[in-house]
Amino acid sequence: MSESTLSLSYVELRRRVGRYLGYDRNPAQWTTAESQDVTDVILSGLRQFYAPPVEHDWRFLKVNAELDLVAGQGDYDLPDDYGSLGSEFLTYPSNTQSIFVQVTDEPKIRILRQSPTGTRRPELAAVRPKITDGSTGQRFEILFWPVPDAVYTLTYVYEALPYSLSDNRIYPYGGEAHAETILQSCLAAAELHIREEKGPQWQTFMERLQASIHKDKQLAPRNHGQARNTRNYFRSDVEPTRGSYIVTVNGEMP
Repeated sequence: MSESTLSLSYVELRRRVGRYLGYDRNPAQWTTAESQDVTDVILSGLRQFYAPPVEHDWRFLKVNAELDLVAGQGDYDLPDDYGSLGSEFLTYPSNTQSIFVQVTDEPKIRILRQSPTGTRRPELAAVRPKITDGSTGQRFEILFWPVPDAVYTLTYVYEALPYSLSDNRIYPYGGEAHAETILQSCLAAAELHIREEKGPQWQTFMERLQASIHKDKQLAPRNHGQARNTRNYFRSDVEPTRGSYIVTVNGEMP
């Protein structure tokens, strides 16, 4: 799959930030200190974009993943870039009768494990942070109840923690649709680095951020389906009751 020619690359981002900081147009001419300044500014700009100063969760950071369960093992490490679960359940393949595992809180899993229940297809799961000594970043694990009695493959959605950019990872999350916002976030960080206060670059970033949020919301589903009991909906032996109800907003059909 070819990359959009309008995507923002790490090479361009470094060059644009360096120019704003007043450095040579050719990054090869930068001193070690100048190169470090550019790297620090880009890191701040990326963090600022991915965790924006307004309330919004980026939909483009929610990715699909698979988890392979094995018989007799109830706890599993989640990916290194795991940030949070993107839904309240994990799903089995569609040919199984009960096709999801409900997410609950971790104390409930511990309480249920106090009673001997044997092993069978898991029904509940909970995520908890792992203990760290500071030599690595925060990691998470997921616990299942009951403990699996066989091999199962589960599919789930999680919010990824973005990586920093480098010579090998040259494209930020978000792609071409958010390229100008990412650039402007880094220029706002550069402005703060120089002036030690927010100015015109920050204002432009906030304008671009609103445009990116509007664009990101377009990734949301247009139709969420019928509202029904989730447990019954996912059981193949229950036929959901259908109705002819109409939802209105302020008295008007959307």
